[in-house]
Amino acid sequence: LGLSLSYVIALGILSQVSSIFTIRIWGRFADRYSNKTIIALGGPLYILCIIAWCFVGLFGYYGNFILLILIQIFSGISTAGINLSLTNIGLKLAPQQDAIVYLSVKNIISAIFSSISPLIGGYLADFFDKRHFDVMLQWNGPHAHRVFYLISLHQWNFLFLIGALVGLIALRLLRRVTETGEVEKDTVVRILRSAVRSNLKEYYIIGNLITFHDFLKSKIRHGTERIKRPFY
Repeated sequence: LGLSLSYVIALGILSQVSSIFTIRIWGRFADRYSNKTIIALGGPLYILCIIAWCFVGLFGYYGNFILLILIQIFSGISTAGINLSLTNIGLKLAPQQDAIVYLSVKNIISAIFSSISPLIGGYLADFFDKRHFDVMLQWNGPHAHRVFYLISLHQWNFLFLIGALVGLIALRLLRRVTETGEVEKDTVVRILRSAVRSNLKEYYIIGNLITFHDFLKSKIRHGTERIKRPFY
């Protein structure tokens, strides 16, 4: 997209900050309900963020930048819950007598695929380098000719779709995992929605009450200074 390195770093920081601010909420619900449910909630959100990368570059400068900001925010939110729950569920499902062996094998498998995947991704990026797939709407009239791109797949975009497909397969396999005390996904969604709504309302009201005195004082001081200011 031609963005400078400072923008790339800032977007990465935005994703990390989003993870930091939401990991406590994910942890509270993971302890209260189940890690598997948190993965089932965060997984689809992360897959949507991967798919959203396919649409980056179809808009103007500001449209692309806003989309990048949204992708980074929701990616940070989803990965915070996913990574936390993956670690917790590994500790929870580890057998008591062979917990060290179980966790070691789990980490070895994750490390192997984490190192192989970039190599495969680089090979696929070279393979799709000269291949394009476009879906567009075209309007032809006596005074105007417009082309609207709905999907434009090339090089990296193919990798995003492949990554989303792998994520969907992982979510399907997640159903085979059995966790003690598992709660239905729909139940947790309702509780999360009500909790977030009540917290936002509480923070908004309390925050305004706390800062109202300073806000009023600053307005009075500003008005007094304008009255005392001489007119020329």
